[in-house]
Amino acid sequence: MLWEVMIEMTIELMRVMGEIFMTMVQMFKQMFQYFTKKPDKNKKKPGDGTGGPGGQNEVTAEEIQAAKKKGELIMIFTILGLGCVVALMFPQVRHKLFGGNGNVIANLSGAISVEAPRNDFPMGQYTTPSLFKKKKFLIEDSGIKREVFYYWYAPPNPNDVKLPIVVILHDKDGVSQAAIQLRATAVQKAYPSYLMIPLSPKEKIWDAPLRYTGQEFAKAGELKHPGDAALSLRDAIIVLASLTELHPIDDNRMYIIGCDTGGDGVLGALSHYAGVFAAGVSIGGKWSFADAPKLAKTPLFMIHGGNDKVVPAAAIGTLAQVIRGSGGKSTFFSELRGVGHECESPYFYSNAVWKWMFGIQRPVKPAHPAAAAVR
Repeated sequence: MLWEVMIEMTIELMRVMGEIFMTMVQMFKQMFQYFTKKPDKNKKKPGDGTGGPGGQNEVTAEEIQAAKKKGELIMIFTILGLGCVVALMFPQVRHKLFGGNGNVIANLSGAISVEAPRNDFPMGQYTTPSLFKKKKFLIEDSGIKREVFYYWYAPPNPNDVKLPIVVILHDKDGVSQAAIQLRATAVQKAYPSYLMIPLSPKEKIWDAPLRYTGQEFAKAGELKHPGDAALSLRDAIIVLASLTELHPIDDNRMYIIGCDTGGDGVLGALSHYAGVFAAGVSIGGKWSFADAPKLAKTPLFMIHGGNDKVVPAAAIGTLAQVIRGSGGKSTFFSELRGVGHECESPYFYSNAVWKWMFGIQRPVKPAHPAAAAVR
């Protein structure tokens, strides 16, 4: 599926380069015309009624000088234009022009502190304005105003049909591999959906359980809750709520997926914000056995690498059993042999995952009997 995204980017780049090339051809054509301009035989030389020696008109020195100056200006602007095109090929330059300057926290007194995003390019080289639009959202919380950032993709939807949305949580390095896969043409054709990729700043994580039981894996008992101020998931939920009011989003088909710490965030979303999402996909994530009853309320697919050295697959397999034992009949666990804790592995993002996720719809609550009477 990555090659489909690359083809889209290549076609767009070729189109732009074609337009630039045609513009350059026109510029050089004008320059050639100016430098090879022939004298007008019917035009008389100023101050000479005979039109100059031999009765023929000559190009004046002023006209030659003006043509040279105009040619020099065209050459300068052409070189500058080529320089801009080359510069825009670098993701860092595109980010400076289109991406903003990171997360900003502004309090009511006017003092501003900046929280740098963990990664300016969550989709790697695919973090381009033509594929994902960078947005910002202002959150006011306890007298503090914070600008949070997220990337956004809206599929073509001329008839404003209600479509699903997928919230994609990046890993500890700030990379969102699932966003690249979901943006691919084949996936969007089969499952047209809005994509929202929130950005968690440095020194923060998406979410964490209040406590571990100590039965999860070796170091689970040593993990401490970092405090609500160090969590970013709540911001993502607030942005999501706003997007549902701005776009034709199907509230019954809202999904969340993440890998590594993003996988933790998925489990946190189903635990702490039950009822928001129709289903969740946690890849390489970890969570507390104590929240199994909460996780049992929402369809959950946990995918783990069999060679994961960060979070043992056996521990997550046990977590899935505990959730199912708590009533989670729609909880599934898949261990991929030979795969480690690398979120970039394409095995985590197969069509089977999308088919399962998009095939789930949150049950629509039946209307109150009084509603029928009103009609």
